[in-house]
Amino acid sequence: MEVTVNQSGQPNARTDVVVVQDRRDGGGAFSFTVGCVKRASMASHHAFFPEIAMKRFTLLLLATAALAATGAQANAELAKAKNCMACHAIGNKVVGPAYKEVAAKYAGQKDAEDKLTQKVLKGGSGVWGAVPMPANAQVNEAEARTLVKWVLSLK
Repeated sequence: MEVTVNQSGQPNARTDVVVVQDRRDGGGAFSFTVGCVKRASMASHHAFFPEIAMKRFTLLLLATAALAATGAQANAELAKAKNCMACHAIGNKVVGPAYKEVAAKYAGQKDAEDKLTQKVLKGGSGVWGAVPMPANAQVNEAEARTLVKWVLSLK
Protein backbone atom coordinates (compact mmCIF):
# COMPACT_ATOMS: atom_id res chain seq x y z
CA MET A 1 0.00 0.00 0.00
CA GLU A 2 1.25 3.49 -0.66
CA VAL A 3 0.13 6.97 0.26
CA THR A 4 1.10 9.91 -1.93
CA VAL A 5 0.27 13.58 -2.15
CA ASN A 6 0.05 14.56 -5.81
CA GLN A 7 -0.95 17.62 -7.71
CA SER A 8 -4.20 16.97 -9.50
CA GLY A 9 -2.29 16.70 -12.77
CA GLN A 10 -3.92 19.58 -14.57
CA PRO A 11 -2.00 22.67 -15.73
CA ASN A 12 -2.12 25.49 -13.17
CA ALA A 13 -3.71 23.12 -10.66
CA ARG A 14 -4.76 24.81 -7.44
CA THR A 15 -5.28 21.67 -5.39
CA ASP A 16 -3.23 18.79 -4.09
CA VAL A 17 -4.86 15.38 -3.83
CA VAL A 18 -4.00 12.60 -1.37
CA VAL A 19 -4.24 9.24 -3.12
CA VAL A 20 -4.14 5.88 -1.32
CA GLN A 21 -3.36 2.80 -3.39
CA ASP A 22 -3.49 -0.84 -2.34
CA ARG A 23 -1.75 -3.32 -4.59
CA ARG A 24 -2.37 -6.87 -3.42
CA ASP A 25 -0.71 -10.10 -4.48
CA GLY A 26 -3.60 -10.88 -6.83
CA GLY A 27 -2.51 -8.07 -9.12
CA GLY A 28 -5.66 -6.09 -8.46
CA ALA A 29 -5.31 -2.51 -7.34
CA PHE A 30 -7.61 0.18 -6.12
CA SER A 31 -7.14 3.81 -5.28
CA PHE A 32 -9.27 6.48 -3.73
CA THR A 33 -8.97 10.15 -2.99
CA VAL A 34 -8.82 10.94 0.69
CA GLY A 35 -9.14 14.69 0.31
CA CYS A 36 -8.11 17.87 -1.46
CA VAL A 37 -6.19 20.83 -0.14
CA LYS A 38 -6.38 24.17 -1.96
CA ARG A 39 -2.99 25.68 -2.59
CA ALA A 40 -2.37 29.35 -1.99
CA SER A 41 0.10 31.45 -3.91
CA MET A 42 3.17 31.75 -1.66
CA ALA A 43 3.90 35.24 -2.96
CA SER A 44 0.53 36.75 -2.11
CA HIS A 45 -0.73 34.41 0.62
CA HIS A 46 2.32 33.39 2.67
CA ALA A 47 0.31 33.90 5.86
CA PHE A 48 -1.75 30.82 4.86
CA PHE A 49 1.25 28.54 4.31
CA PRO A 50 1.26 27.02 7.84
CA GLU A 51 -2.47 26.30 7.49
CA ILE A 52 -1.87 24.51 4.18
CA ALA A 53 1.02 22.53 5.63
CA MET A 54 -1.18 21.50 8.57
CA LYS A 55 -3.98 20.42 6.19
CA ARG A 56 -1.54 18.33 4.17
CA PHE A 57 -0.15 16.76 7.34
CA THR A 58 -3.67 16.01 8.61
CA LEU A 59 -4.67 14.39 5.31
CA LEU A 60 -1.53 12.24 5.30
CA LEU A 61 -2.17 11.24 8.90
CA LEU A 62 -5.75 10.25 8.06
CA ALA A 63 -4.62 8.29 5.01
CA THR A 64 -1.97 6.47 7.06
CA ALA A 65 -4.54 5.61 9.73
CA ALA A 66 -6.87 4.27 7.04
CA LEU A 67 -4.09 2.06 5.69
CA ALA A 68 -3.23 0.78 9.16
CA ALA A 69 -6.86 -0.10 9.82
CA THR A 70 -7.08 -1.87 6.46
CA GLY A 71 -3.98 -3.94 7.28
CA ALA A 72 -5.28 -4.93 10.71
CA GLN A 73 -8.63 -5.90 9.26
CA ALA A 74 -6.96 -7.95 6.52
CA ASN A 75 -4.89 -9.84 9.12
CA ALA A 76 -7.99 -10.56 11.23
CA GLU A 77 -9.62 -11.90 8.06
CA LEU A 78 -6.55 -14.09 7.44
CA ALA A 79 -6.87 -15.46 11.00
CA LYS A 80 -10.52 -16.29 10.33
CA ALA A 81 -9.73 -17.85 6.95
CA LYS A 82 -7.02 -20.07 8.45
CA ASN A 83 -9.38 -21.18 11.26
CA CYS A 84 -7.29 -19.58 14.03
CA MET A 85 -10.40 -17.98 15.50
CA ALA A 86 -11.83 -21.43 16.29
CA CYS A 87 -9.46 -21.53 19.30
CA HIS A 88 -8.41 -17.90 19.79
CA ALA A 89 -10.04 -14.49 20.10
CA ILE A 90 -8.49 -11.05 20.25
CA GLY A 91 -9.55 -10.09 23.76
CA ASN A 92 -10.58 -13.26 25.61
CA LYS A 93 -9.46 -16.86 26.07
CA VAL A 94 -11.39 -19.45 24.05
CA VAL A 95 -9.47 -22.76 23.90
CA GLY A 96 -6.14 -21.03 23.52
CA PRO A 97 -5.03 -17.68 24.94
CA ALA A 98 -6.39 -14.32 23.79
CA TYR A 99 -4.18 -12.69 21.17
CA LYS A 100 -3.74 -9.66 23.43
CA GLU A 101 -2.39 -11.97 26.18
CA VAL A 102 0.10 -13.43 23.70
CA ALA A 103 1.19 -9.92 22.65
CA ALA A 104 1.66 -8.90 26.30
CA LYS A 105 3.62 -12.04 27.19
CA TYR A 106 6.03 -11.71 24.27
CA ALA A 107 6.34 -7.89 24.24
CA GLY A 108 9.96 -6.82 23.91
CA GLN A 109 11.33 -10.31 23.22
CA LYS A 110 13.59 -10.13 20.18
CA ASP A 111 13.04 -13.72 19.10
CA ALA A 112 9.26 -13.69 19.66
CA GLU A 113 8.35 -13.40 15.98
CA ASP A 114 10.48 -16.38 14.93
CA LYS A 115 9.48 -18.47 17.96
CA LEU A 116 5.76 -17.86 17.51
CA THR A 117 5.91 -18.40 13.74
CA GLN A 118 7.29 -21.88 14.40
CA LYS A 119 4.57 -22.54 17.02
CA VAL A 120 1.89 -21.59 14.51
CA LEU A 121 3.40 -23.95 11.93
CA LYS A 122 4.39 -26.90 14.15
CA GLY A 123 2.14 -26.49 17.18
CA GLY A 124 3.22 -26.52 20.80
CA SER A 125 2.21 -27.26 24.37
CA GLY A 126 2.83 -26.34 27.97
CA VAL A 127 3.16 -22.58 27.65
CA TRP A 128 -0.53 -21.70 28.13
CA GLY A 129 -1.77 -24.75 29.98
CA ALA A 130 -2.47 -28.42 29.35
CA VAL A 131 -4.30 -28.06 26.00
CA PRO A 132 -1.78 -28.35 23.14
CA MET A 133 -1.92 -26.21 20.02
CA PRO A 134 -1.92 -28.47 16.96
CA ALA A 135 0.26 -27.92 13.91
CA ASN A 136 -1.40 -25.81 11.21
CA ALA A 137 -0.71 -27.49 7.87
CA GLN A 138 -3.09 -25.07 6.10
CA VAL A 139 -0.82 -22.11 6.99
CA ASN A 140 2.40 -21.48 5.06
CA GLU A 141 5.39 -19.73 6.64
CA ALA A 142 4.67 -16.29 5.12
CA GLU A 143 1.08 -16.42 6.37
CA ALA A 144 2.22 -17.58 9.82
CA ARG A 145 4.68 -14.68 10.02
CA THR A 146 1.97 -12.20 8.94
CA LEU A 147 -0.38 -13.55 11.60
CA VAL A 148 2.30 -13.42 14.29
CA LYS A 149 3.24 -9.82 13.43
CA TRP A 150 -0.42 -8.88 13.68
CA VAL A 151 -0.88 -10.65 17.02
CA LEU A 152 2.26 -9.02 18.45
CA SER A 153 0.99 -5.60 17.35
CA LEU A 154 -2.18 -5.91 19.44
CA LYS A 155 -2.30 -3.92 22.67
